[in-house]
Amino acid sequence: MPLTTAIVSSWSAKSDTELIGELAKQNDDLAQRSQFSELDADLRKELQEFLAERPESSTPEVSTEILRMLRILARDQGLIDGLLNEAKYDLVIMCGLHRGKPTRSYSCLDEAEKCLINTLHHSSKARAIFEKVALERLIERLGQFRSGSSVSVDGLTQPLSAKQAEDIWFYDLRISFVSSAHLPSIQKTWRENPAVAGVFIETAQEMLEKKADENFGDAPSAVKNRASEALKILYNLICRCPNTGFPTNFPAKRLTELACDFVRVGLLFGQDLLQHGVNLLTAVPRKQHEGRDMTIPDVLVTILGNLLDEKKTASERDLLNTYFAVLLNICSECAEARRYCRLMILPPLRASDVARRPDEGDTLRNRMVRAIHATVSRDLAAEFLFVLCKRSVPRMIKYTGFGHAAGLFADRGLLGKISERKDGDSEDSDTEEYNDVRDNVNPVSGYVQPRGENPLADMSDEQKEYEAMKLVNAIDQMMRSGGIRPATIGPDGRPREVSHVLELAKDAPADEMNSDSD
Repeated sequence: MPLTTAIVSSWSAKSDTELIGELAKQNDDLAQRSQFSELDADLRKELQEFLAERPESSTPEVSTEILRMLRILARDQGLIDGLLNEAKYDLVIMCGLHRGKPTRSYSCLDEAEKCLINTLHHSSKARAIFEKVALERLIERLGQFRSGSSVSVDGLTQPLSAKQAEDIWFYDLRISFVSSAHLPSIQKTWRENPAVAGVFIETAQEMLEKKADENFGDAPSAVKNRASEALKILYNLICRCPNTGFPTNFPAKRLTELACDFVRVGLLFGQDLLQHGVNLLTAVPRKQHEGRDMTIPDVLVTILGNLLDEKKTASERDLLNTYFAVLLNICSECAEARRYCRLMILPPLRASDVARRPDEGDTLRNRMVRAIHATVSRDLAAEFLFVLCKRSVPRMIKYTGFGHAAGLFADRGLLGKISERKDGDSEDSDTEEYNDVRDNVNPVSGYVQPRGENPLADMSDEQKEYEAMKLVNAIDQMMRSGGIRPATIGPDGRPREVSHVLELAKDAPADEMNSDSD
């Protein structure tokens, strides 16, 4: 039966037993939805009045069903603030976390925790009250869970069982994630307290400790879920903090090692935990990447290569940018990592490598070049390859062909450096077989193209001049009609549209054979 003002107004006169049954039926109906547009102003007012009177004088069973209803209605972002005033928000918070609530059952605590997660997610008013009255208690209880000591939950009718304690532990972590995601003040407070950061680091570390077991990939789901929440919380704490903004006592090195460990063995735990480790690695202070251990770049390149497989789903390939960004940061900051990644992705070319287009084949270089044209990863893929080439335009052309790198060069104003001399580099040792075919490589396409017959071979100079003028006139007509818009390279190294076709020839090299300088 749909919820109406008449039904709600009748609840005040019902006994606890009758009310439990009535609320349970309504909750079962509401539980299937996340929007409640039918709750008009009159119905909301009636609910407000009921909530103002009944919960504090109710039995734990009635309180449980009321909290369940609030938890369901809190799914609707535009509804919850209209139902709860500050006192009722405080009641929900006290049921879940705050000290001093009268005796209640575990089911009441369970519903209060889940209700708190929803209200914190959708209500700025709830977040402000929570930060004021319950933040300290939340960290205290999480610390009890981590230390393995007896967890203090005031007013429960019975002690928590092991399973119940695991559930509450997860809910507390979820509450921590939601609150830290929405409140920069909490991020700052926790970031400046190494003990708090340590609680979340140790929670995630519990997952890694399972690697001592033979089947650590099959760790209990509760442990995996806690580690997932802890990694997300740690990311929230540092994701908006610039490198220079980290407190001196923040455990950055320990956090970096944690992120690296999850990247190193994360696939054994599942894609989600691996991704959380990578996300955390993108946010840790960059100076932590100065070590010479190449385990992390090796793992990241391997994962990136797998994601570049065209058979991967769209959602899997959406992760490409994260891995490109992490590797870009590492290789930009650490020369050893750049050299190592370059050997994996752009090893010295052989004749067989330039026998086909750079984007054809299944090598890492081939897949990376194809990624330059992918909608998701285009810019970061091109930038990463450019960094591996030490930001050298000729070297980038050598490995990708000018056609694949032209967009990057145009965006960066580098088109004027196409012919610059490439300085010697100890990393850049060409194979003898590549040197044998290097002069035959088409720099635009990046591979050795079969040479066809020269169509000008049997033409006289007059015929060549005639055909050239026909081409000039054709280009000029297409320019005037707007069919094409030729460009030349401007002083800033970027393409500049020409106003006349003859501008295309003004920078052409003089033909020494026809020069009159003699």
